[in-house]
Amino acid sequence: MLYQIKATRRVCNILRPIAINYMIILIGGIIAMSAYSVQKSAGDFLELPGTCNGDVIVLLCGIFWGEETEKLEEMKRSVKSNKK
Repeated sequence: MLYQIKATRRVCNILRPIAINYMIILIGGIIAMSAYSVQKSAGDFLELPGTCNGDVIVLLCGIFWGEETEKLEEMKRSVKSNKK
């Protein structure tokens, strides 16, 4: 079930910009498309720190509280030894 939700989200993430770009070009023309592109690029740039921090937190949570393997224990030991 979870994979279906992720797959649907990914397909929508591909189709959404195509639909938005098509509507902008139809309604506002090339100049409106250029303005939207600049606005979208600025928004993506400002969104970067939050996205990166969230991805790192999710990754570390998966490492430390997820699967218990020998490699995980080795990583925990190395992190503890680096804190000293």
